[in-house]
Amino acid sequence: MLNLDTSSKIAGMLVQLQLDGFGTDYFQRRSEMIAAVTLDDARRVAKRLFDNGLLVSVVGKPEGIAANAAESSGMPAHAPAAGGGGAGIGMPGELR
Repeated sequence: MLNLDTSSKIAGMLVQLQLDGFGTDYFQRRSEMIAAVTLDDARRVAKRLFDNGLLVSVVGKPEGIAANAAESSGMPAHAPAAGGGGAGIGMPGELR
């Protein structure tokens, strides 16, 4: 999954972790952080993310999808967040 098979990929990952505020010890803490998430945590975040009514998932090339959806719904189109951060995830150790 991580595909850390070269020194440059490892260095790049460590730099990105630092930029994102996770620190270079993230890989040692990762399993513990995942294990600390409770069912109530997951339900709370899911409710916040998915309990707003209509949920639409688009798989494939999104060209024109956001604009068409916005026109149909009367709501503004939103571009995906840069960096690909996980939804509902804040700084390390923080579940919103």
